[in-house]
This record gives sequence, C-alpha cells and structure tokens, in this order.
Amino acid sequence: CKLTGIPYLVTVHGRQSTFRSRKLLKCLGDYTLAVCEELKKQLVEVLEVDANKIEVLRNGFEIEGKRSNQLINQNNCVTFITRFTGPKGELAINLIKHILNSFSENEIQLTVVGGKSVPDELKQYESKICFTGFVNEVKEYIQKSRVVIASGRTAIESILLEIPTIAIGEAETIGLVTEKTLKRGLETNFGDMAEIEKKFDFKKIVDDIRSSISGTQLSETELKRLKEIIISEYDILPIYKRILSLYRTLYVSKKKREIPVIMYHRVITTENEKGVNGIYVTEEQFEEHLKILKSKGFQSISIDTLISKL
Repeated sequence: CKLTGIPYLVTVHGRQSTFRSRKLLKCLGDYTLAVCEELKKQLVEVLEVDANKIEVLRNGFEIEGKRSNQLINQNNCVTFITRFTGPKGELAINLIKHILNSFSENEIQLTVVGGKSVPDELKQYESKICFTGFVNEVKEYIQKSRVVIASGRTAIESILLEIPTIAIGEAETIGLVTEKTLKRGLETNFGDMAEIEKKFDFKKIVDDIRSSISGTQLSETELKRLKEIIISEYDILPIYKRILSLYRTLYVSKKKREIPVIMYHRVITTENEKGVNGIYVTEEQFEEHLKILKSKGFQSISIDTLISKL
C-alpha cells in the first residue's frame, strides 16, 4: 500500500508481538482501529503508533436477531466456551480442573465448548464434563446455560442473550460481568487484552459460579441493562458508518481527489439583472466555463447526486 499509494486503514483485534522489527517497520497503516482500550494502549506505548492516528472501535455485531431470546437454561448448567491451543489452552485446562475440584459431582453440570479433542490433561475428567468440541453455532449452548464462562466475542454474545456471563481471558480475570465490572470488560475485550500477569483468580470464578446458579447476583432488569450497553457499543451499523467515513477521509487525503466546488454569486440572462455590485456572470459566460471544464476532463454533478454518494 505504501508503494502504490493506496489508503490503508487497519483494524487490530489482538495483542501484537513486540519484536524490535515491528517498531522499525511500521505496518499499521495510515490509521489504526483497535477493538479495545488496552489494545490501543499497547499499540501506542509499545509499538509507538502515533496516538493521533488511532482510535478504539469495537468489533461489531449484527444485533438484529439477538434482541429476542427464548431461554431454555438449565438450573445448574455451566458452559465454558474456550479453545485448547496457545496461552488460552493452558488457562482453560487449569480452570476446568479447579472448577471440578471445587464442586461436588451433582452440584453443577459443566459443558465445555471448543477444541478438536479432549486434552490429555483432562482425560480423567471426561465422565464429569460434556465436551462438545468445535461448534459452528454457540447460541444454543449459551441459551441452555445458567451461567457462561467466556472471553472476547463469545462473552459479548452471551450478554446479548441475557445470560449471566463470567469473563476470563488469556490476560485477565474480569469475573461476573455486572454494570460495575463491564467497563473493565470493554477495556480488555473481556479479559483477552491486558498486561499479562499470569495470575488468574480462579477462586473468584468459582464464587461467581455459585452466586449465578443461586440467582443472587444479577436480576433480569440488570441483564437487560447490560445488553443495552453492549448494543450501544457493538452495533455494527454505526461501526460500519465510522469505518466508511474514515476510509473516505483517508482516500481524499492520500489520493488528493477532493471535489472542487466553483461558486457563482449569480448567473444572469438579461442586463436588468446586473444589480449594483456587478457580481455576476452571464448565461453565455457560464456555458463557456462549463465547456472549458468539460474539455479538461471535469464532470459536473448535482447536489442530490453528491449527497447520495456520501
């Protein structure tokens, strides 16, 4: 894009590697969009992205279809949506062990969604867990849950479906998402983006599971308020409009293809229209001007056409 002069708008969804080459070779475009505040902070402070050329814009959702929800949750069903690769895999294995060791056999029904197969470290627990493996659609599993443990987009989807959601990602423990903890959830993409301390509060997760199953933490009204906040942050339509506006701005500034506007005070057809200040052109002069512009490759457009293209 640099070589060809093409406007380059970059969206960044995850923490970036901090090799020295990333600082020397700037590859984050003319303008950068980070999905959360902690990611923006890393890009500015560590990778030295110009703070004037970056902003936070959430990873949008098509909200329509998530507004109505027929709950079919089971009283003690805890669903953990995760994967078993990378740093998140190690976290998932340790958290699952801690949860199973903290509850009696019939106290909860643990469903684990994600991963290709059961990790060797969890083979001994297979009889106590419902492993689904990878699924294309997590909605049905979320709806069956009394509480969901997740991070990133799956945490957001769970909140949109008005299910109590415990957020823990590969970087940070948020815990049960409430109006009080939601701000930190947004800042970290629900636990996935932050300075990784490798200290996760598993006890808090267990305590939040207990309170969610007992129904002592979040009321239906609070769950609806959380959903409305998520809608205001993640609705894809305003996000799409913002991206389109930014790209148009970059295109104009880089390609220098603004739309020139020529203003005439008056175009007159008779001598009686001259007025006292003489600020006018005749109809014949105006026509001559348009012919010259057309010969130079310019094309006129109406105001209505211009507005329809914005």
